[in-house]
Amino acid sequence: SLGRLVVKRSAAKRFKTNIAFRLMAEIDLVRLSFGGVATAPRPRLLLSHAVLATLKDRASEDLKTVPWITTQEAFIALLLLALPSFFNKGPKVSLLLWLDARRYLGEAGKRLVSGTAILTQDFHFHVEGKSLSQLAEEVHIKLEAFGKEDARKMFFIAQGQFEYDLDTPVGPPKAWRLKDADVKIMLNNQSKLPLVDLGSGPAEWVCSTSGPTLMVPHKDGTTV
Repeated sequence: SLGRLVVKRSAAKRFKTNIAFRLMAEIDLVRLSFGGVATAPRPRLLLSHAVLATLKDRASEDLKTVPWITTQEAFIALLLLALPSFFNKGPKVSLLLWLDARRYLGEAGKRLVSGTAILTQDFHFHVEGKSLSQLAEEVHIKLEAFGKEDARKMFFIAQGQFEYDLDTPVGPPKAWRLKDADVKIMLNNQSKLPLVDLGSGPAEWVCSTSGPTLMVPHKDGTTV
């Protein structure tokens, strides 16, 4: 029947996708075993504490609708301002941001999440004619507008996808929503991770294969 044919095709597609991801993981392990960086170079940018503080101060100079902004919001505003002109693209910029589910779920997060959980949410901007402060304010407002109920819905949808093995697009959830943007940004901010201390003093930096664009802590600031 048509229903069985659809199920068979869906199962075959999932099988191919799972095999592809398994091979990708094995390739990553091989690269890491040979040093990783030599076979798969990954550009890095170190932003010192002083640079980040200056960026936040600059982005806070002309705030009109919000009393304060975070360093993350100032950094995102800088990307929104700089990348379209750098790549000679249009003013429509879309951002896919990795969010800490427990934080956005509030009290419900303690019951729904026993460990770490990540949600991805898309945000869309039209940056033409806007200043760094204006963009930082807009980022702040959009993040504040993403509330607990939004996070709960996203969390339950994600759980349903895993529980019922639903066929979903390859790639991060909601990445397809960036398709009409002139510039696409995908940002995973893990810069609040503690630098581990195993008894001989805290680590100096963090290395990770996570992505896509990753922010991690460094003893002198943040590595992007």
